[in-house]
Amino acid sequence: MISLKDIKERILFEDDSLIILNKPAGISVAGGNSAETHLLGILQKLKKSDLFLCHRIDKETTGCLVFAKDKEIFKKVYSQFSNHKVNKVYQALLTGVYPERPKIIELSLRETSTKTLIDKEGKFAHTEIIPLFSFGQHFTLCACKPLTGRRHQIRIHAAHDGHPLAGDELYGGKPVFLSHYDKKFNLGKFEEEKPISGNGFLLHAHTIEFLHPETGEHFSVNAPLPKQFNACLTQLEKKIGKRAYPKFEN
Repeated sequence: MISLKDIKERILFEDDSLIILNKPAGISVAGGNSAETHLLGILQKLKKSDLFLCHRIDKETTGCLVFAKDKEIFKKVYSQFSNHKVNKVYQALLTGVYPERPKIIELSLRETSTKTLIDKEGKFAHTEIIPLFSFGQHFTLCACKPLTGRRHQIRIHAAHDGHPLAGDELYGGKPVFLSHYDKKFNLGKFEEEKPISGNGFLLHAHTIEFLHPETGEHFSVNAPLPKQFNACLTQLEKKIGKRAYPKFEN
């Protein structure tokens, strides 16, 4: 269970209109039988007031999450999300070596009870994937820009493109075990190796940009990568090397 102190320390920005939180992995943003099991309920308990969730990200995804402090602010922010006026940049560790150029993936999606499927009769979905660094021949750190906001959008688009997120077993990704890349890796007799990617996939909502609902000014917030994500990248660089891709013009 995440503590109120931890939630307070995860607030990236707060004013009279908004709260932007650096979401941890492993906790839902809303829903469930108890308010103490999701971020909306915990944050409302911390602030002792009603809050409004402006968008959703997956339980295992980390990073920027926007809350409004009243219904009118919520409507203004939610309208920007609905009309694709919010610039969202995620960082994701993808399996394999990504091509040398950014790629735009436009594949319609349909949700089932457990996952999302590619379906030409589904809802339009657009994701731009920009490679940043490769690690040997095994992984690529990418910036992912979803224009739309479908459930599991980045995950299914990357997987369909042949590069599932590391650790995303629902869509074909595998956990990252250091023993696969370090010949000197050794465990004690009764030890069990844990993946350096953690218990889930590595997808982080790094940047969110939109117009402030009160001032109308351009507004941007960045969330630092979680320790688990950073530690995984550091270990991969140390064991299999790291290569930067050319910088691409937007």
